[in-house]
Amino acid sequence: DSRWQSLLLSEWRSEQDLLREQLREWPERRLEREGWLLKDLEVMRLPDCFGEPVLKCSLRASRGGGGGGSLSPIRAALPFHRFATGDVVTLCSGSTPRLPAWLEDRAPASQAAEGAIEGVVSQR
Repeated sequence: DSRWQSLLLSEWRSEQDLLREQLREWPERRLEREGWLLKDLEVMRLPDCFGEPVLKCSLRASRGGGGGGSLSPIRAALPFHRFATGDVVTLCSGSTPRLPAWLEDRAPASQAAEGAIEGVVSQR
């Protein structure tokens, strides 16, 4: 029904406007605290799923060394975040949060993600 489609599109646009405002106005620390930004991630490519690449994100490994001489990487769990299965996410390099590429047409060029990778959360 076109009425429902119109309502869903309106809701989606409102969410994107809110996202744009948050990335533009909120300090990085607030984005992290509210669960909308994860930093210092390490990305590992896993085998493809139905022809699509699969990436696994984790915090950068720290080296063990608590007296036992271990140098194996220790991976911590991801901190609090709001990303759920099915959410569209953007991974970008650098230290500044950027808008996803699909929002570029309404965003200043300085805030568009260059070389960003978009994907969908498949597992939390």
